Amino acid sequence: MTPTRAVALAERRRGRFASCFGGRHRVFLAVIHVRDEEQALRVVGVARGGGADGVFLVNQGIGYQKLLRIARAVVARHRDLFVGVSCLDLRPQDVFCRLPECVSGVWADDTGSCSNVPDNAAAVRAARRDAGWRGLYFGTVTLGNALRDVVEACVAAGEHIDVLTVRSRAAREPPDVDVLRALHEVRARPPLAVVFDATPDSVGAYLPYVDCVLAAPAPDDGSCEPDPAHVPELSRTIHAYSEH
Repeated sequence: MTPTRAVALAERRRGRFASCFGGRHRVFLAVIHVRDEEQALRVVGVARGGGADGVFLVNQGIGYQKLLRIARAVVARHRDLFVGVSCLDLRPQDVFCRLPECVSGVWADDTGSCSNVPDNAAAVRAARRDAGWRGLYFGTVTLGNALRDVVEACVAAGEHIDVLTVRSRAAREPPDVDVLRALHEVRARPPLAVVFDATPDSVGAYLPYVDCVLAAPAPDDGSCEPDPAHVPELSRTIHAYSEH
C-alpha cells in the first residue's frame, strides 16, 4: 500500500468513526464479560445509564452462539446504543458471517503483535465483503516491541482494521502513553482506541492521543463488570475532553 493510499484510507476510516458516534471528540465504550442474558442486560443498563456511548460484549464461559443471542436481546432493549461483540472462540474472519445485522461492532482481541501484522488481513476483508457487514471492526495490536515496529504494524493494520485497538502486553498494566503519542502523530493511521482498566483518575493521560477508550475492568473479583460508581465520572471525564 502506497503512503498516499494509506493516508486516504485512514482519513476515510476516521470520518466513518466520527459519523458513527455523532462527531464526539472522544468515545467511551464499556467492556462487559457476559455470562448470561440477565447479567448482560443489567450491566448494559448500568453502562448506558452512566453515559457510555456503547458496549462491547465478550463471551466468558459461554459460546459465541449464546453471546450473539444475548447481543440481539441487548439491541432490542437499547436500539440506539452501539453494541459490539468479541467472540473469543472464533477467528476474526469467522465472525462476520454469523453476526446478527443489529450488531454494530466486532472486536478481535488477538489480531496480532506489533512485529507480526496479521496474516489473515485478506481473509478478514473477504469475510466482511461476503457477509455484507457494514459495522466497525476493532482490531487489537499488542504493545511490547520497538516503537518503529509498532508504527509500521499499525499503519499496515489500517488496511483492514477500522479502529486500531491498543493494549499492553501485560493484562494488568496500562499501555505506554509515549507509544500512543507517537501513533497519534502518524497520518496513515485509523482511529485509535486504548483498552485498559480505565478510571476517572487514570484516563486523562490518554485522551489527547486516542479517539476511543474501551474500559475493561481487571478481573480481580472474576466479574469483569464496570464499577457503577466509576461509570458516570469516567463518562464525564472522557466526554469533556476537547481538542480545541
